[in-house]
Amino acid sequence: MEVLNPGVAGKRLAIVLVGLLSVIFMTGSGRSRVLLADKKAEFNVSQVEAVFIYNLLHFVEWPAEKENGDITITIFGDRQVAENLKLLVGDERSRNRRVKVVQCRRVADIGDCHILFVGAGKLREMPAVRRQVAGKPILLVGDRDGFLAAGGMVKLARLGNRITLAVNPSAARKVGLSFNSRLLRLARIVSISH
Repeated sequence: MEVLNPGVAGKRLAIVLVGLLSVIFMTGSGRSRVLLADKKAEFNVSQVEAVFIYNLLHFVEWPAEKENGDITITIFGDRQVAENLKLLVGDERSRNRRVKVVQCRRVADIGDCHILFVGAGKLREMPAVRRQVAGKPILLVGDRDGFLAAGGMVKLARLGNRITLAVNPSAARKVGLSFNSRLLRLARIVSISH
C-alpha cells in the first residue's frame, strides 16, 4: 500500500475539476451536464472520475464511528485515477478533516477507508474485496459494467462523452451508509440484493 505524494503540477486543473463536478451535481434537471466557459477544455476520463469520487464525500453519510480522524479514499488497481485524485485533493479538507488518498495493489492491502474505488482490471476480484470489507461502512465505487451486480454501491458509467451515476442504496444501507437526496435525484437507482 502506498500513500501518493501531492504534486504541484495540475493543482489548477484540480480546482477547475472540482468546480466542474459542482456544476454537474448542482444541475437539478435529473441529467448530468457539463457547463464549461472554455469550450477548448478537455479532461480525460480518469480526471473526471477522480472528481466524482472526491465529491461523493459530500453526498454520502457515514455512521458516527467514521466521524473522527482522516478521511481515507483507497484506490484499488487504477494508478491514473489515484494520481489524479491526489492532485485534486492536495491539502484540501472535507468536513473539517484531512483527506488522504491511498493506492493498493492487493486485496489484502485494503484497509479501513471511507471510499474504495475498484479499478477496471480488478472487477474479477470483487468477491475477495467484499469479504475484505464485509460489514464495514465503506462506499464501494467502480466504473465497469457488472460492478453493481458484483456488490458495488456506486457505478460511474460512461454515456457518450459524459459520466453518469448509478447507485444501489440497499447495498449502502446494509453497511450503515446513506445517500443524500440530491445524489439520488441525479443518479439512476438500481436495486440488487446480495
